[in-house]
Amino acid sequence: LVEFGAGIDLDQMAAHMRDHGYDEGQPIVLYRDGGVWKILDGRHKQAAAVMAGVVPAFKEFTGSDPRAYVEMKAHRQHLNESQRSLLFVKLGKLSTSDVSSHANLRDQTPTNSQIAGRANTSERTVSDAKKVDGKGTPELNQAVSEGTLRVSDAAKVADQPPEVQNQAVNEARNG
Repeated sequence: LVEFGAGIDLDQMAAHMRDHGYDEGQPIVLYRDGGVWKILDGRHKQAAAVMAGVVPAFKEFTGSDPRAYVEMKAHRQHLNESQRSLLFVKLGKLSTSDVSSHANLRDQTPTNSQIAGRANTSERTVSDAKKVDGKGTPELNQAVSEGTLRVSDAAKVADQPPEVQNQAVNEARNG
């Protein structure tokens, strides 16, 4: 749900692992979704470990609510308000199939107010994030996720045709 590499220097992380080994106290957290293991936390650690040629530590997520775990981790990342609001909107939309083994998460679509509280943003920012998530092109969503565009600016063009949205993204990337 967070753009891969956002705020992370994988080369530096891999160099540190090569020089000092993998920190066993920081395992990659795996989540079993049906019969498939997925990384719930630690995509960057996994990639850096592969780059460094070291074997990482793993542990299984044993909590009852994977969304709450991701929310907690999101607050530790260096995300701006726009990135957090879009992340929490996407997190709130996870279907019951995405959290199939956690029956207590069914039919719990959070309100804008709840999302704003969890993401530490305003309801207006959440409303803009929902508009971008629902109407924005993948490029527009990515620009917000990576921090190139503020969600309020992206929401202004989310109603426009895809070529207009993508032109806005290109203009933002080019200054």
